Amino acid sequence: MRSGICIHRKIPHILNFFMVIIIVLTIDLGNILLSKEVIQKNGNLKITSYYLRGTMQERPAAAYMTIRNIGVIPDKLIGASSPMAGKIEFHETLIDNGVAKMRQLNQILISPDTSVDLKPGGLHLMLIGLKKPIVAGDKFGIILKFQTAGDVKLEVPVKTFSGKKLEGSVNGGQIHKKKLDHKNH
Repeated sequence: MRSGICIHRKIPHILNFFMVIIIVLTIDLGNILLSKEVIQKNGNLKITSYYLRGTMQERPAAAYMTIRNIGVIPDKLIGASSPMAGKIEFHETLIDNGVAKMRQLNQILISPDTSVDLKPGGLHLMLIGLKKPIVAGDKFGIILKFQTAGDVKLEVPVKTFSGKKLEGSVNGGQIHKKKLDHKNH
């Protein structure tokens, strides 16, 4: 009889122990499953925070990301392609007399031990001749071609398009979309 009472007293402690283990595992699993940061690594390059901004009608779309060179030699982004776009160009946003203008680049240098941010209002990939509508929540396949690291395949998530303003420029933190017309270059 005495051993039966002793077991009943230990049950709450055992249950508490297992509850703590379940809670810890749930928190860690939740952090892993809910993590939005996807890292693509190829050689000495780490590509993070990549996404495609949705577009209105048949206008070009823009892709953004951070490319980090953790190596000791420079690399260059020399090309990009997608089966869902006619072509992909490298663009840089410049502010000229308060108007945002795009300048096409032939390549993007990623120096050793540095990061290059492709972001709204700065460097970005311009996807031209889209073969299907861009829908928020979809994934868009892009292949980046680097001089040293070679090809990197990304499944880029599509985020919604901000119909009013784009973030990140030197013009008070905002670029009005009317000033970002890519049809004339």
